[in-house]
Amino acid sequence: MVYALPRRPAVDSKNSDRAGEGRRAARDVETLEQLCRFLSPGHTFCALAPGAVEPLQSAIKYFREEFEAGIKVKTFNNLSSIAGIQPNLLKQRW
Repeated sequence: MVYALPRRPAVDSKNSDRAGEGRRAARDVETLEQLCRFLSPGHTFCALAPGAVEPLQSAIKYFREEFEAGIKVKTFNNLSSIAGIQPNLLKQRW
């Protein structure tokens, strides 16, 4: 049993930097799923852990193809991605 939600900002930023630079791997989705199972209800004494992982667990469950497609993309242009999804956001912030 886990007593608290493990929080490692250095590891988190390292992983997000790697993803932002296009160095994603197929094992990243499996790693996220493993963390979701590790911190799911009944596996931790921390009341916050299940609530923290359930949105990610649902996202992987319903949008796995998008996660895998994002891994295959080697470059990521945030502005063009936002323009395709929320064009009004570009006018407000950028």
